[in-house]
Order: sequence, then structure tokens, then C-alpha cells
Amino acid sequence: MLLSYNLYSTVNFPTRIHNNSVSAIDNIFIDKVKYENYSIHPLFNGLSDHDAQLIAINSITVDKRINKTYKNIKLPCSNMKIKYTTPKEIEKIIKLLKSKNCHGYDEIPTKILKVSTPFITSPLTYICNKSL
Repeated sequence: MLLSYNLYSTVNFPTRIHNNSVSAIDNIFIDKVKYENYSIHPLFNGLSDHDAQLIAINSITVDKRINKTYKNIKLPCSNMKIKYTTPKEIEKIIKLLKSKNCHGYDEIPTKILKVSTPFITSPLTYICNKSL
């Protein structure tokens, strides 16, 4: 069905690496005839076994009518301000986590996060602020 719309898969590298297995569970589909000048790369986040993909499409021409239509539209979050976080804020968030034996995608139990809080708040603050 995708081929009937001239859409082709662009990801040719594993996007999930877990223990001894690798798989490409995510994909980006584009019209390779229309956008032949593109590049795609993995974005290693180091936070989970699942990596993101970045695609850069060069030489995109946007129809002037589309530009005119969207020019006057205000985005709902255009006045949103993002501020850097602090180690105190990270500590507060970790303290608010429930102490059950649950974990996130990284499979680190909440109890371990709480016990290691003094050691991980600075690196987590750095990671969060770098991602802005």
C-alpha cells in the first residue's frame, strides 16, 4: 500500500538494541522520487534501548500558496518558554516517584533511582539542559 503512494522506507539501521538482539522497529517513509536528496542518522540517547532517527531532507520547495495560508496561523505554544532545570528540581521529581518495584523503559527500578539520587542529579540535570 505504501508503494502505491510512492513511499519508501528510509531507516536501514537498527533502532532498538536489547541484550543480544537488534531490530528496526521504527521507520520513516518518504517519497524518494520527490525527495531524493536526504540523509538519515541514528540519534543515540543513552537513556533506553530504543534510539531515535533524524532525517534531513535537502532542497524542499514549498508551494507559495501553502506558505501564504500558514503564515498567519499562530501556533498554540508559540509563547511557551522553556527554562533550564536545576539539581533541586530533579531531586524533587525523583522524590515524587512511587517507590514500588516498577521501572521505565530503561529497566532501572524506582528504588535504585531514589537511593542513587545524590549521585545522579547532576548528570541528569546536565542531560536535561543539553536536550533543550
